[in-house]
Amino acid sequence: MDDIPMFLGEDPDRALAKSRALADDFARLVAGETPTAADLADAPLLQNWAFVMVGQTALVGSVSGHPRMGDRAFMRTSALFAIDPHQCWARTWSRFYRLGRGALVDTGGDQ
Repeated sequence: MDDIPMFLGEDPDRALAKSRALADDFARLVAGETPTAADLADAPLLQNWAFVMVGQTALVGSVSGHPRMGDRAFMRTSALFAIDPHQCWARTWSRFYRLGRGALVDTGGDQ
């Protein structure tokens, strides 16, 4: 085996750039800022979204305008780091998402 580390299929330079972008965005969110119009201008739109736990919290839903996935009736995002459903945005490992209407989830409680 080569002496280079494993990056789980992610190009190390790409992973580093994504990590830096996430850290910068996270610092802004912690400071009380919200995503700018530029942050959300090209962000994919996630409709009928819901939380899911698959080793980490993520979102599932139908997506349109995703830069790699295109338009899909169902997809799971990368790990979720921040979300504000009232302002209709989420920040995952990879990118911001604009949030459309959430899925109607049956919690099993009486109506």
